Amino acid sequence: MARPSCPACSDNYTVAKVSALYQTVSDDSSRASIGRLDPEEILEWFAPPTAPGPIGRYLAMAIITGLAVCVLSGFAFMWLYIALSIGVVTEMMTYWEHLQARDDYQRALARWRAAYCCSTHGVVFFGGERRVYPPSQLADLIRGAAAEPPTPAPAEGHPVRGVLSAR
Repeated sequence: MARPSCPACSDNYTVAKVSALYQTVSDDSSRASIGRLDPEEILEWFAPPTAPGPIGRYLAMAIITGLAVCVLSGFAFMWLYIALSIGVVTEMMTYWEHLQARDDYQRALARWRAAYCCSTHGVVFFGGERRVYPPSQLADLIRGAAAEPPTPAPAEGHPVRGVLSAR
């Protein structure tokens, strides 16, 4: 697939995928420079979304606790059953939250993979969209932290033409 053109300058030669830039900087921070961004900013702002944690940790804790109390009480298995019941109920309640977090992660990862950066203007945009964003907003955009999409802002000192002009 061809790289999309930057909405700010209509140039596709200075456009690179955010995921590729992040991988380049994380492999060798001396090789990458994007306009006025230093490698630490790239690692911070262009980081991929974090995956949700594994499920089953409450059940494992309940089993360990139940076995410990069972042994300490002289092998009264009632405590093991109670701990297992608490662990299962807790896991059932957190499973729904895990499913939602996994869906959110998949959407954020797809959005992160669709993000591009123009090194001429130092802006971030998504393929197929005409809006540009400062790189510092990328984490909020892909994770959906803001309830409303932030107001697009052109990079400092670079005029933006057409539908992107500030009014």
